[in-house]
Amino acid sequence: QSVSLGGGATLTPSVEIGLRHDSGDAETGFGIDFGGGIAWSDPTSGLSAELQGRALLTHQANGFRERGVSGSLVWDPAPASARGPRLSLTQTVGGPASGGADALLAQGALTGLAAQPGSDSDGDGDLQHRRLEARFGYGVPAWDGHFASVPEFGLGLSDTGREYILGWRLTDDGSGGAGTVQLSAEARRLESAVRNSPAEHRIGVRLQARW
Repeated sequence: QSVSLGGGATLTPSVEIGLRHDSGDAETGFGIDFGGGIAWSDPTSGLSAELQGRALLTHQANGFRERGVSGSLVWDPAPASARGPRLSLTQTVGGPASGGADALLAQGALTGLAAQPGSDSDGDGDLQHRRLEARFGYGVPAWDGHFASVPEFGLGLSDTGREYILGWRLTDDGSGGAGTVQLSAEARRLESAVRNSPAEHRIGVRLQARW
């Protein structure tokens, strides 16, 4: 539940616990996740900040450990709309800092886990992977104002290399009713920190609809 701080600013704590099941070529079995966070927002200034953390409390696979912490700072003068400027800065340490489906399906989660040093027997090895990402986007009206077209630019820095991001979103911004529709496309160039390693290029397209 949100707590009012006066002047329109709010502080929102959160706690979650969940049961997970892993299968595949790596660790398998059931485990219990615990996470929490705190979010602050000030609509007057357009600023918001959030800190999240998550840890795997127990797992059937002996020695399997997974932890993650993330912090973000966002400037968005009109957070209720996709139009106008939006600037975000996000720092992550370890694995996904949120639990449940959001952690497993988030766009950067699988990339982060793949790049993460792999042995939990290293003590704090699961916290060695760090990533800093900056993004800027500007939404403009599209289709007679019923949608917003949002080009985005981003830069990601991590212990494994550098990532350049070019994206675009078309969204109805939820202004036409309870449902939302969003089409997004993104291209990424990954430059490895390993000398003379070739750069990787990735392109993705996503269509989301909610009622």
